[in-house]
Amino acid sequence: MSNKIKKLVVVVSLMTLLTSPMIVFAYNETRSMRSQNGSLVYIGDSYINLMQKMQQAPVSQRSYEWEENRKKLNAVDYIYLIDNTYYTVTVVNNTVKKIVWDRKI
Repeated sequence: MSNKIKKLVVVVSLMTLLTSPMIVFAYNETRSMRSQNGSLVYIGDSYINLMQKMQQAPVSQRSYEWEENRKKLNAVDYIYLIDNTYYTVTVVNNTVKKIVWDRKI
């Protein structure tokens, strides 16, 4: 490729990058979360405990396959909106396995 073409590609790439809308997400994994009523949900809690402590329906949920120790298990992500923060609680085998929070910046 000639130098002119390389420069043109760089300029076009930069212009595209600078003019495209950007959405930035920050997310973190945590060991617990606080529900709107003040109850704490922990990794290791049962599905029943999660529902009792949350006392609200999730905004959405999705099911998928989770692999653990070469076994395929059913997993469900429950997504809650609490104080402008989305919490995704992953339940595998009726046990909370993961809690992730994220919000738009």
